[in-house]
Amino acid sequence: MSPLPVASITTAANPIIRRAVDVEKITHIRLFKEHFGVSPWVTCCVWNRLDQHSIIPSKARPVHLLWTLFFLKVYSTELVLANACECDPETFRNWVKAMLAALERLGLFVVRHLLVDRSAH
Repeated sequence: MSPLPVASITTAANPIIRRAVDVEKITHIRLFKEHFGVSPWVTCCVWNRLDQHSIIPSKARPVHLLWTLFFLKVYSTELVLANACECDPETFRNWVKAMLAALERLGLFVVRHLLVDRSAH
């Protein structure tokens, strides 16, 4: 797949944040970080890395990564988070669980890769 552009991430974030995110405005980047814990660029990099290593769950979209980051950052009740993401709690739970597993697999891949790189030096 081709790399996901930052604009796709910010567009997917708009319903959760409840406003259009303009990455040219520092206040909007701060707002994005307050909701998801990382910048739109980091979010994009994570998605692209998941894609690069074929770790994205079947039928997942960038919004599901945003839901997961939102869950990790805000850590509220499932009902509150699902409501903010405009979905039912079971859908929210299933996607967050799938994306957390994908992030864990990516983390293991990165750690393994770093260990291999270090042993080469």
